[in-house]
Amino acid sequence: MFSQIISSNQNKKNDIYFGSICKVLKKKKIEYKKVFINNLGLRFVNNTFYDLTNSENSVINININLLILFKIYVIISKKFFKYFFLSLSLNKTKEQRKILRTLSLEFLNPNTIYNLVLEKKFESFLINFEIKNLIATLEGFSWEKMLFYATNKISPNTRIVGYQFATLTNNQVLSSRLINKNFKPDMIWTSGKINKSKLSRDYNNVKIVGTDRVSRLKITNINKKKNINFLVLPEGIGYEINMMLNFTLDCAKNFPQYNFIWRFHPSINKHNVLKKIIKDRVPKNIIISDKKLLKDISNCSLFFYRGSTTAITALQSGLYPIYINLNKKISIDPLFEFDSWKKVLNSQSEFNYFVKNEMKKNLNLDFKKKQGQKFSKNYFMKLDSKSIYKSLSIKHA
Repeated sequence: MFSQIISSNQNKKNDIYFGSICKVLKKKKIEYKKVFINNLGLRFVNNTFYDLTNSENSVINININLLILFKIYVIISKKFFKYFFLSLSLNKTKEQRKILRTLSLEFLNPNTIYNLVLEKKFESFLINFEIKNLIATLEGFSWEKMLFYATNKISPNTRIVGYQFATLTNNQVLSSRLINKNFKPDMIWTSGKINKSKLSRDYNNVKIVGTDRVSRLKITNINKKKNINFLVLPEGIGYEINMMLNFTLDCAKNFPQYNFIWRFHPSINKHNVLKKIIKDRVPKNIIISDKKLLKDISNCSLFFYRGSTTAITALQSGLYPIYINLNKKISIDPLFEFDSWKKVLNSQSEFNYFVKNEMKKNLNLDFKKKQGQKFSKNYFMKLDSKSIYKSLSIKHA
């Protein structure tokens, strides 16, 4: 089972990817080994992550034998020169030459070297085991494809399962026909009916196993809140964080009577982010959250979001969604299929109008709120141990 390290202080108790699935496997006394990929960068390459390493867990770092690294550089250098000289060919169209030149430069990208190093690390690790099922995240990262490739190379009889548990935006699913079979999983686990419908257009073997991200809050708790608070859910990407926090900072200054709770992605060092973004004193109605997700949700009535998966859990709990678009041409809205109870904002003036003229009315539209909850419950369904056992060919008691 392959997960990844997303924080320098991560331990085995806060694996956001497979924590609950491990409990399901342990319940049936099914043997497994969890492998954490250290994707934090070269400055963390020597971290031993003692809290993650034991008989059940291992950590794969990016460090590698110099001879193997030299061989990788030789391979990518040959590829670079091959495609670069092809881009100079007079037999190619201008567009073809541009594509070939871009392709050649990608071989010099440090991320290319990083992924090829990981592929060699995977090979050297996998050769030590007889593996019936290999389970890994399926978020679209290059290291996942390198893992699938290495597994097919070293252990071709292993069943590869990719767990797709996050949201999918419009046109996000890459056609299976465009991916070499050695870089694909044999089976896809997903979180609910909506994602299964999207994935099944291009992939044959898609199973719903659910997720532990389903909200367990009772809606009555949310409706009884005395104050209106906004939950702010930025993604774990620098420019997305800047956009979201700067926008909501202006909102907080314009409406001091409301609280805005900033909740950072677990991979983000919030103290470093705040140093870069906040140049003046933070308004008193900006709250930097250290609480658990469901606690923050229970204290709020509305939420700001862009591509965050947490939007689904917030909607399940009855919070009103506000998508921050800001005139972007490409939407990354995970709730793009749901419009009946949602606000899309392109400017601060639109937010001002919404608060003054629409907000309280929309919060009281209970029948539309129920439509949103129904939609989101089909997105994130409860973790189904029976489906997990069945898909791994394990008899369910």
